[in-house]
This record gives sequence, C-alpha cells and structure tokens, in this order.
Amino acid sequence: MNWKGLEIDQDFYFDQAGNLVLAFDEYEVAPGYMGAQEFTVDRSVYEEMLK
Repeated sequence: MNWKGLEIDQDFYFDQAGNLVLAFDEYEVAPGYMGAQEFTVDRSVYEEMLK
C-alpha cells in the first residue's frame, strides 16, 4: 500500500450520530475492485479534541 496518512485535503463528513467518516477514492487505500472506501471513527475517539 502506498497510503502514508491523512492529507490536508482529505475528504470527510460527519454522520447523523456525529461520527467522523473518512472517504477515500478507488485505489487510494484498497484494490480498485473494492471501489471507494469509507471508514468511520466513533465520536468518542476524538470528542476530547473538541473541547
């Protein structure tokens, strides 16, 4: 894998529960046949950073 970490222009959004969802293009973090990928980070993981 060539992925090194999050970039400054990383695509993301917050779902209805307030969780952070990271969105990746095809081939960015997985083989192309898997399509675009999204990973959800539970709000409890980053909630302290919001204070």
